[in-house]
Order: sequence, then C-alpha cells, then structure tokens
Amino acid sequence: MLWIPITVSAYFFLALVALVDKKLLTHRVPEPIAYAFYVGLLNIVTFVLIPFGFNMLAAPLALFALSAGIAFVVGIYFLYSTLRRSEASRAIPLIGATTPLFIIFFTTVISKTPITTHELFAIGFFILGGLLLSSRQSDGDPLFRINGNTINVKIVVPGILAAFFFACSFFLTEEVFNQTEFIPGFIWMRAGNVLAALFILLLPTARKIIFQTSKHLAPSSKKIFLANQFMGGSGNLLLNIAIFLGPVTVINAMQGVQYFFIFLLALFFTAFYPRVIRESFTPRVLFSKLAGIFLIIAGFAVLFL
Repeated sequence: MLWIPITVSAYFFLALVALVDKKLLTHRVPEPIAYAFYVGLLNIVTFVLIPFGFNMLAAPLALFALSAGIAFVVGIYFLYSTLRRSEASRAIPLIGATTPLFIIFFTTVISKTPITTHELFAIGFFILGGLLLSSRQSDGDPLFRINGNTINVKIVVPGILAAFFFACSFFLTEEVFNQTEFIPGFIWMRAGNVLAALFILLLPTARKIIFQTSKHLAPSSKKIFLANQFMGGSGNLLLNIAIFLGPVTVINAMQGVQYFFIFLLALFFTAFYPRVIRESFTPRVLFSKLAGIFLIIAGFAVLFL
C-alpha cells in the first residue's frame, strides 16, 4: 500500500502546478502549443538517469514506452487548451472524472485486467468526490450552455481529448512497468515526451508561435515556468512510481485528491493572497466541497478494507 501515500504526494505537487499553469496561460504564456513544447522538451533532463540503469528494450515495448510519452504531451496540449478557457478548479476535474472511464475500458477490454469490487467502489467515490469538489466557484463560462441545447465545445471537447490521451499514456505506462524495471521504462517514456516536443517544432505554425513566445517571454515568467516544471516533474515522477507499485485505474481515479488540494490552496490564497487567486466560497459551495471531501475519505476507507 506504499503507492497510496506516494499518489497523494504526487497529486499535491500537481495541484500546485495546475494553479500556476492557469496563471501562466492566462497572463504570461498564452499559447498552449508553446507551453506543451516547453514541457515536453524539458523532460530531456531525465536522461541524467541513464548511468543508473538504462537498457535497450524489445522493439514492441520500446514503442509502447515512446507512445506513452507522446500521448502524455498530446494530453498536456489539450489540458492547456482547456485551462486557457476555463478555471483550473473546473477544467482539471472535467478531465480527471473522464480519464478513469477510458482507463477502465482499456484495462478491462484490451488488457483483460479484472477490477475488484472494492476497487470499483473506491473509483466511484473518488470520481463523485472530485466532481463535487469541482463545483463552480465563480462566474466563468459554464461547461454546458443552455443555448440551443449545445455544449461549450471549446472547453468540453479539448477536455475529453485530454482525458483520452492521458488515459492512453497511463495505460501504456502500466504495461511498460509490468514488463521492465522502473528506471529504463521511465527514461524511455520521457524520451517519448522529447520526441513529441521535437515533432511540434517541425510544424511551421507551431514553430513560429514558439519562437515568438520565447522572444517576448519576460525573465520572471521564465523563472516561474521553470520552477513550476520542477514541481510538475516531481509530481509526475511520484505518479509514475505509484503506477509502478499499484493499480493504474485506482491511482488515476484518486485524482479527486488533487481537486481537494486545489480547493484548499484556492481557499488559502483567497484568504491571505487574493491578488494571486480569488475564489467565491458561498455556504452552498462549501457544503459541496465538504461532501466531496467526505466521498474521497470514503474512497480511501474502501481501499483499506
């Protein structure tokens, strides 16, 4: 059960990263394609682990690992596209509540991995708790518009695409770790991140956006971005360790813990640093959050039964 505290720690880092990402995408690095490129390319630092256990993988397994890394960067791009148009406290849960459904499909249909009854109940509690924690806190664009019975596709579509590619990445990650040691598998998947970034650079329109962004990015923004990516790298490393040790379906469903941390951080900044982050916490919203926290605690209780 060591994977449980590791997963919780990972989601704490990723909650911080999500809030900073939102601020950067809104005010400093407005282009998701440039942001995804930088995130993918920075994973090149993982190659420092090569002396500590790198080895060649069989061709099919290497392809799985590279595909996991590429799918993650594609998911990151759609995540940032969603974050740019919506609040982190709504965009992240939209993706987080959808990703486990794709993973359950992949694990049960493709890899034929059974899910136990208590894991299924825990997944349900985590998803419901996450949805309650993601309840709307301000007057941003709604996910669903009552406008000719249409939905806000600029938020929902990239959100679902992000969930699909993240699910692909998590599923392939578990498949890789089931067949190799942690360090070589991790390095190969991070190589997939770098390959995705290099492919983005080959696209003329994306390359122009990246160069323009780099030219006009303020030094302070670069420092914030690098510090945030360090936190994000730490969170993703911990998440990969958790997937290496535990069931990917439950670990991903535990993303409700990330929403809980986002809620606490938003509450803290609203109370003490409202110029950084300001949210509206009405009694109805607080009740919804507390109900979400209760369901997440229930999910943990089911896991420990």
